[in-house]
Amino acid sequence: MTSPMKDFARFDPQQFSWKRVFLLVAAVQLVLIVTLVVYWRWFRAEFFPYPINEDGTVTVVGGEQPLLVGYGALIPPPWTFTGVGTDTLYLAGMPFEPMLRPDPADGLPMPMSDRLRTVQIMLEGAEAAYQTADGKEDGMRLFAAELEKSLGTVLETVILDVPGEMLVCRFVGDLPEITVNFVHEPHWIEPREALRHRQYDAMRVFIEWMSVTPDGVFGFGERHIVVSDDPDARAEHLRVLQALRGVSTGMRRVPTPDDVRHALADDALCDKYDGLIQDYLSFRAAGTVTR
Repeated sequence: MTSPMKDFARFDPQQFSWKRVFLLVAAVQLVLIVTLVVYWRWFRAEFFPYPINEDGTVTVVGGEQPLLVGYGALIPPPWTFTGVGTDTLYLAGMPFEPMLRPDPADGLPMPMSDRLRTVQIMLEGAEAAYQTADGKEDGMRLFAAELEKSLGTVLETVILDVPGEMLVCRFVGDLPEITVNFVHEPHWIEPREALRHRQYDAMRVFIEWMSVTPDGVFGFGERHIVVSDDPDARAEHLRVLQALRGVSTGMRRVPTPDDVRHALADDALCDKYDGLIQDYLSFRAAGTVTR
């Protein structure tokens, strides 16, 4: 029987090849990537149980009964979600999420949610330091200096790119790195996986609600957000939308709130749906709403 020591003694360093090691590691990584892609394509229904188009968009066939109102405009089916995985999820070309940005830590497992809220507190402190500066470059350095107080505990590295107006933080533990953009104001770019998870949840809730609420109304926008299964609310929305379409069709200029109030001839209803009317008028003035 050959002893292990004799086997080791026959090891020839000249036969060792780093190239072979690198090729082996690359092959293993390739297999893992392919496995993950195949798993996602075949089992993504476990995470989002509705068809996803090849370009990553999601189309909802919808029906004739549920009423969908986006930024003051009636949106007929089919409805298509775009921008999945980006900072803004769009429905029919209009910002759907975030309309009112929720806490990014919501829905995450306990240890990560606690750490994510800690990171939010740190970023708020850094932004407060940024706001005390006289100029942007000084503000970026103050922002980085505030975060550097947590190096070795929460943070592993803080890398500030002054010319690129960008800062990258790497954390200790399992939190993904984050990027802060200073092009306008400090803007935390949310971790992609948390963002995608929230967007898929938002689409799933929308699809399920619209499929089981035939007489309901779902409205989204900057000033008017409503989710109601009340047939009376649906009728009121239709009445306001009809008045908006009427004044828009009859005028070459952009209507004013007074125009809508005159066309609707109902002060109480105008006051109740002021947010919807304001959304419609502001987006029509910007050329976003054409309906």
